[in-house]
Amino acid sequence: MKRILFGFASCLLFASLGLLATRASATAPRTYWQQHVAYSIAVTVIDSIHTLDGTLGVTYTNNSPDTLRVVYFHLYYNAFQPGSMMDVRSRVIQSRPVVDRIANMTPSETGRYDIRNGLTDNGKEVKWEVQGTILKVYLNEPILPGATTNLSMVYREQIPLLTRRGGWSSPDGVAYSMSQWYPKVAEYDAEGWQIQEYIAREFYGVWGEYQVAITLPSRFTVGASGTCTNPAEVGHGYERIATGARDGVAAPEPMKTGMTTWHFYANNVHDFAWVADDDYVHQWQTWQDTITIHSLFRRNVAGLWRNSLEYTLHALKTYTELYGPYVYRDFSTTEAGDGGMEYPQLIMITGRRGTLSLAGVIAHEVGHQWFYGMLGNNESREAFMDEGFTSYVTSKATERLFGRNQIVPGIERSWMDWFLPKFDNHSDNYRGYQSYAVTGYEEPLVIPHDWFREDIGAGQVYGKTQAILSMLEYVLGDSVFARG
Repeated sequence: MKRILFGFASCLLFASLGLLATRASATAPRTYWQQHVAYSIAVTVIDSIHTLDGTLGVTYTNNSPDTLRVVYFHLYYNAFQPGSMMDVRSRVIQSRPVVDRIANMTPSETGRYDIRNGLTDNGKEVKWEVQGTILKVYLNEPILPGATTNLSMVYREQIPLLTRRGGWSSPDGVAYSMSQWYPKVAEYDAEGWQIQEYIAREFYGVWGEYQVAITLPSRFTVGASGTCTNPAEVGHGYERIATGARDGVAAPEPMKTGMTTWHFYANNVHDFAWVADDDYVHQWQTWQDTITIHSLFRRNVAGLWRNSLEYTLHALKTYTELYGPYVYRDFSTTEAGDGGMEYPQLIMITGRRGTLSLAGVIAHEVGHQWFYGMLGNNESREAFMDEGFTSYVTSKATERLFGRNQIVPGIERSWMDWFLPKFDNHSDNYRGYQSYAVTGYEEPLVIPHDWFREDIGAGQVYGKTQAILSMLEYVLGDSVFARG
């Protein structure tokens, strides 16, 4: 039986991943390198019209062996306009999360960037152009290997009505779910500039540090990647954490007036996200004396989220034991977004869920802190390496918490059903792939995540990879597989 499974797993693995070896051998650099960025971002939110005025500075270090004459940025929110590539493709392939929604947006609901007063490189204006979700900057002077340049811009950004992942007014009524929100430097790696248009899925970013200042009405409680560096000024529970409160809860402060500037710092990350709402309950707990776990949720789901800290802590402990330590000072589980989504040190999850659903999605998104956050692979090209590995480890965390053979109740059924956790990792780790394979939509896993033939095809990166890993674990045994 093991030989049969090993052969099946090997066939799946080589069929799905075989292209990687050829591509890697052709493009692998002789010595490893990666680029580095240091952002300084300051934005003011104009809540009445859902815009923000921002300044962005980025120090870009070219650690590659190549001379760079251009630098690219992602402008993700440009995708949320009628006629965008995301809009057109969603309608062609009937992408359920966004089909027809972007096409029907009013002008005040779309997303866009207005770059003002030019864009500078080391203080001198440069030429630039925008096509879709990509900003191309023509440098005045090339960046030599090992050299650094300083880019800056002043911009106004219209935040889109939340349609996919980021924007204002989530399905739960959360005011701001701010992901993919700032002009983000594109990655330059051994294969060149990674400047795929943003269509719907997955991301890839440059490692670096973020100094972020967010000014918005004082009534809002904010959660973000990184650590709040002015807790005494912002309140909302953060001041109590700074003075030694190891656990606690802070109620919403919707009657606060005026404006408050929140300062956050994050280091050794490849993205930065934040959330804000004036009805957030802020709970926190200290873990290992140095890590603060935050949970932010609106009062109308307080009963459903009462154990959200417990589920988050369980997942962090499980993955730390099995796969290595969580290396940051803060982690936030937040009610936000349009489903479940991961960002460095922060996850966004919709709030109205049953116990097992909430615990399972928290376990999945926390798992991404390893197989995305700290690994940092190119998700847009090889989504199986974060979604598939994370689906596999989710089953480990949920089985430890609930045991086997638990069925998730109360989840709205969709094409994503087959990878949602059912906590029976001795059958559902395989059933997800099996149920998908008979649909006729199976394609190689190395297809970039936006390029699968149909919307349903993109989902196979979860269950197919999970099945492969589960079979290999069975063949190799727990201890050998764990070392690998």
